[in-house]
Amino acid sequence: MSGPVRSVALITHHVPAVATEALAEVMLVLRERGVSVRLPPGESAKHPSLLAAGATDCCEVAREELAGVDLCLVLGGDGTMLRTLRLTRDLDVPVAGVNLGRVGYFATVQRARVRIDLPLLLDGDFLRRPLLGLSCRLNGTVLRAVNDLVVGRGREVGIQRISYAVNGVRLFDARCDALVVATPAGSTAYNLAVGGPILGIGLEGFVVSYVAPHSLGNRPVVVAASDVVNVRNESEHSAIDVVVDGDHVGSLDPLASLDVHTVSALATLALLPGSDFYRQFKDRFA
Repeated sequence: MSGPVRSVALITHHVPAVATEALAEVMLVLRERGVSVRLPPGESAKHPSLLAAGATDCCEVAREELAGVDLCLVLGGDGTMLRTLRLTRDLDVPVAGVNLGRVGYFATVQRARVRIDLPLLLDGDFLRRPLLGLSCRLNGTVLRAVNDLVVGRGREVGIQRISYAVNGVRLFDARCDALVVATPAGSTAYNLAVGGPILGIGLEGFVVSYVAPHSLGNRPVVVAASDVVNVRNESEHSAIDVVVDGDHVGSLDPLASLDVHTVSALATLALLPGSDFYRQFKDRFA
């Protein structure tokens, strides 16, 4: 960014008490800098005192108004970061995390360094890291994911049969619990839990992994950003759930399919120079 930060959006952990101390320290720095604060829906209810923040210009805004801020500050762990990245989809707002979790894979400021590193962010001394996203159309509605798209077990108990093809070439057809299509940013979430690979955050590609496939031959597949993955519900009788970034958004009808492709720069991280995702991943999972 060129020039200092004049306005920030502020988003905190869903449990207010987790962020209370860090929030007080962050607000002190923002007051010292004369930075205006914008609160997206829900934040003022968690921290009512923010609306009486003294010299700091602090007000509530709608999601769409976040597009005008210079930086979005997140006080929480990776879950709060992912929630914020979803909130800021398509708004071109850089998101910087102050880590209040165990490690904070996406965070760029550690809790103990708020007074040191936050002024660097406010000076505009950060790098913008665009994040690859996913898009598909379900029943006429366009869906977008920063993290992952999961197609799987629906309301009826039982194993599902799901197939997928890449660029028209059918690769696998398996009985399973679900199928996960994950971005590089989302590869350390559900995809990792089901045995999928970790993708470098800057990789131009995405990964497809089955959840509990009833087959020895199914393996996760990493595909290029330009590839199109067609996911098909092979059941003749049962619809299956479609979940985008953790939210249930609809169902895929029997014998129906959807095409998944990438969206460039769906969300943006703000990183201090020298931030290292691999080191943070090692600290988190080693």
